[in-house]
Amino acid sequence: MTASSLSCILLAAGRSSRMNQTKALLRWQGLSLIAYQVKTIQNAGIKDVVAVLGFRAAELSRELNGSSVKIVKNNDYSSGKCSSIRIGWHGMDKNSTGVLIAAVDQPLLSEVLCQMDKLHKSDPESIIIPVHNGKRGHPILLPSLLYSELLLITEETEGLRSIIKKHHKRVKLMKTVDPRILLNLNTPDDYEAAYREDL
Repeated sequence: MTASSLSCILLAAGRSSRMNQTKALLRWQGLSLIAYQVKTIQNAGIKDVVAVLGFRAAELSRELNGSSVKIVKNNDYSSGKCSSIRIGWHGMDKNSTGVLIAAVDQPLLSEVLCQMDKLHKSDPESIIIPVHNGKRGHPILLPSLLYSELLLITEETEGLRSIIKKHHKRVKLMKTVDPRILLNLNTPDDYEAAYREDL
C-alpha cells in the first residue's frame, strides 16, 4: 500500500450516552472499535492519524498502544464534536493535502478510504463525500485549502455542515456500492444489528 498524502482526525472523545457504554471500546471484527478504526485508516496508507480522546481517555489510550497514532485530549468534549475537530486540527500535519474527518462510531472501510484518496489525488480541491443509493455517508474529506475554516466551526453554526454549505460547489459525491458507509452505531440496537450481520 502506498502512503497517502491525507491526514485523518478520528473523533473519539464523547460520552456515548445513548449507547450506555463507551462506543470506542465495543468489539468490532476482533478488536475494540477504536483500534479497528485506526487499523483501517492505516491499512489505507494514511500515516498521519490524530485520535481525539476525552471521556475515559486513559483507557482508550491503552487500546492504541503500539500504534503510531497521535493522541490529543479534549477536556471540553461535552461541548460537542466541533471542539474535538478544532483540537484535532492542531495535532495534524498541515502539509497534508486533505483531511478525513471520521467518527469512532462510524466503522470505516479501507477500500472506501483508498477510493477517496485516489479521487482526491485527481481532484485535490474538492470536498469528497461517499454516497450509497443517493444517501451521503462517511467519512468526509476536506481539501487543505479549507483547513483554516475548521478552526471556525461551532455547534451553533452546524459544524462541518456550515463548510459544506458554504462551499457546496466544491462538493464531489463519490458513489459506492457498499452500504456500510451509512452505518452509524448510536444505540445498543444499532450495534447489535450490525454485529449480527458481521459488518
